[in-house]
Parts: sequence; structure tokens; C-alpha cells
Amino acid sequence: MMRTRLMLGTLFTVLLATMAVPPARAEVRVGVAAAVVVTPQDHQLETALAVGLLAAFFDVPVAVVVPLYPRYGFDNSALLLAIFVNSGRPIAFIEREHSRGIGWGEVAHRCGVHPGVFNQQRVWAKKNDGPVAVSFGNGVLGRCYGIAPASVQTYRNRGYAFPHILLGLNVSRQTGHSMEVVLKSRERESSWAATGKHFGVNAEKVKSAPAPKQKFGKGKGNSQGQGNQGKGGPGNSGGKGKGKGKGNPHH
Repeated sequence: MMRTRLMLGTLFTVLLATMAVPPARAEVRVGVAAAVVVTPQDHQLETALAVGLLAAFFDVPVAVVVPLYPRYGFDNSALLLAIFVNSGRPIAFIEREHSRGIGWGEVAHRCGVHPGVFNQQRVWAKKNDGPVAVSFGNGVLGRCYGIAPASVQTYRNRGYAFPHILLGLNVSRQTGHSMEVVLKSRERESSWAATGKHFGVNAEKVKSAPAPKQKFGKGKGNSQGQGNQGKGGPGNSGGKGKGKGKGNPHH
């Protein structure tokens, strides 16, 4: 009887120890990433950096990008600018077409731009062109910072908000610290300004757009490499477009 009680006691102890084991580290990381707040100051730094980066990548005046970013965000602003640069159509015309509920691919088609400019599958995106936009945005960041577009998507999949990804890439490039080290530091700090300060970078540098590693080539696809969505979305373009004319920086 005593022996039976000892065995039951041992089994109970083992079960308690098993239940106390914390969840896998990867699951914890996703939860932490999603919980990191984007502060109003973070958004200001993100906007300044994104506008400067898009202007440099597409070789257009900053004034062209400034009104677009608040309305479209990074991915869709990049798509709009790609159509603009390749078609020579006024931005107001491109926006008007898209506002009718037409996907960016069909808008590009109406502007005489080949879909291979931003879609590896070279098919027209109709109304649901979100995956194409995200894939294209990954490709733009990949070429700007010299990393694989799939790596950008990995951070999206892990739950990091876009401002954290963009500002993290910028601080990583400026300081030489890995993206992982920079993002972990942001999780401990109150803002990206504080994170930059931790690495000896002031807020002005945190939002300062670097010269892109590669620029957008007019009439050519945006990205070389794979920009998978993790959900079967299209990869980034390596095809050639059929751009016409020169971009007009005026609305």
C-alpha cells in the first residue's frame, strides 16, 4: 500500500512539472511582437523615413510622395508610384481609376504598364490586390536594404507592425546590429527614438532614409528574388514592363 502511494505521488509530481513547462519560444516571440505598441512618435518617424525611402527608390521628388503615404501606406504607395513612373500618367488619373474599385493591376493595364512590373505571375490583380501590394512592398524594402523580400515577410508573419519593421531595418543598417538585436531592444524601450538612443543614434538619423542599395528601374520588374506572402501570394517581379514616356511629378 505504501509503495502504491509513493508511485502515485511520484506520478503526480511529474504531471505538475510537465504542466509548468512554458510554451515554445517562437510562440512567445509572436505574442511579444504583436504587443509592442506603435507610439505617435513612432508613426512620425516611420512616415518621414518611408516618404524619403520611396522618393529615393523611385527617383521622384519627395513632394510627390508626401500626400500619398497617409492615404495608401507603404505597399500601395509603392504600387502607385511604379505605375506612375512607368506610364507617364498623372497621379490624379491613376488615383481616380483605382478609386472606382479597380485593382492596381487593371489600373496598370489601362495605363499601358505591363503587369510584370510588379507581379511575377503577370496576371491582372482585380479588386483583391492586397497580396500583390504586400509582395511588392517586400520587394521594395528588400532592394532598398539589400535583404531578401522573404525576410521582410518573415517579420510580418511574426506579428511586427510595419513601422517596427521599417524603422528596425533602418536602425540595423545604421548601427551594424542585426535586425533581431534591434527589435528585441525596441521591445524593452518605450519608442523608436529611445531605441535609437540606446544604440547611439538620434531620432533624426532613425528617420533618415539611406540611399537604396538598388533603385527601381523604369520599364523593369521591381524585385529579383522571392517575396512569398506565407499564404500563397504572388512573388515579386523579375519581368520586364512596357513603360511609356516619362513620369510627371505633378498631380
